[in-house]
Amino acid sequence: MSKLYLSFIWLPLLLVIQGCSKEKDITITEPEAASFVTAATCNFCHAEIYDEFLETGHPYKLNKVEGGVPPAYPNSAVPNPPDGYTWDDITYVIGGYGWKARFLDRNGWIITGAAVQWNLETREWVGYHASEAPGTKAYDCGRCHTTGYVASETEHQDGLPGIIGTWAEPGITCEACHGPGSRHAIDPEVYSMTIDRSADLCGECHYRSEDHRILASGGLIRHHEQYDEMLSAEHGALFCVSCHAPHKSTKYNAEEAISRVCTDCHMATTINHNGTSECVLCHMPKSVKSAVSSGEGVYLKGDIRSHIFAIGSDTTLSQFYDENGSTYSRGFNGLNFACLSSCHLSRDLEWAAQYAPGMHED
Repeated sequence: MSKLYLSFIWLPLLLVIQGCSKEKDITITEPEAASFVTAATCNFCHAEIYDEFLETGHPYKLNKVEGGVPPAYPNSAVPNPPDGYTWDDITYVIGGYGWKARFLDRNGWIITGAAVQWNLETREWVGYHASEAPGTKAYDCGRCHTTGYVASETEHQDGLPGIIGTWAEPGITCEACHGPGSRHAIDPEVYSMTIDRSADLCGECHYRSEDHRILASGGLIRHHEQYDEMLSAEHGALFCVSCHAPHKSTKYNAEEAISRVCTDCHMATTINHNGTSECVLCHMPKSVKSAVSSGEGVYLKGDIRSHIFAIGSDTTLSQFYDENGSTYSRGFNGLNFACLSSCHLSRDLEWAAQYAPGMHED
């Protein structure tokens, strides 16, 4: 092979090698941090899940009122605002879907007074912090009532002084659980959304006491403490989604929302109870109050089922105890809830204590 021919082969190759060996300034642009895009954007691709999700109570934790038009709800209706107010005076409605509705005035303060909370079950107005003057109770509930909440003493959503902090979207919507969705919306194959099935995710909101004890008041457990109730129970190792379909409503569509029932796990448990085999009547009694209660004494009951599950048959040990000015529940439901207020309104605690221990043969 001639030297001239070889030079034609090696010269281009040498140039390529030299070109590759030169240092080049390469700028790598990192993608912007994900931001919130709102549930309406999620609806473009996830319409079926979105429609199911709208049936739950989460997106209605806080509802904006615009142009004096009240918010719409799929399974309930909120009446006109309390006396002395019109929809033009209301900036947001708190809740209104499952149990009760409260209102924020035109400056973002929670409206207080003798008849300012609407209870859906009884369709009546009741008091809320009646001793506090209107325009003095701040709305600081954004951590668990909004999506993309940022706590701040100086920043106020919509510039309303009564609201503490800001948010990306009112209500608990898709991104509250799955994280900001802007990256995923642009390229869903590259950027996945968070899918966290742990109970700890639910527990970011479903608790009240910082030390995760179960707060109570007026003889009933306070609402939205399911995470702490589960931690106290024998079912504390379970995930919430072990039994709950997270995009469905347990209040309005329990048949589909409860994905697993007790007998799916407790197959060998024998129930010695005439008339019913519904475990929840005894083990998930209505010992929790959101809006209304009924009965009194040992027959008192609330409007939400407990997630403690355990039943205390020792009538000498009270379910509730006081400490440093607060009332707490122990990790069991008393026989008054499990037996009396649930079904046996003509019986007493002594009767319940006699028969309760023999209800199961495991």
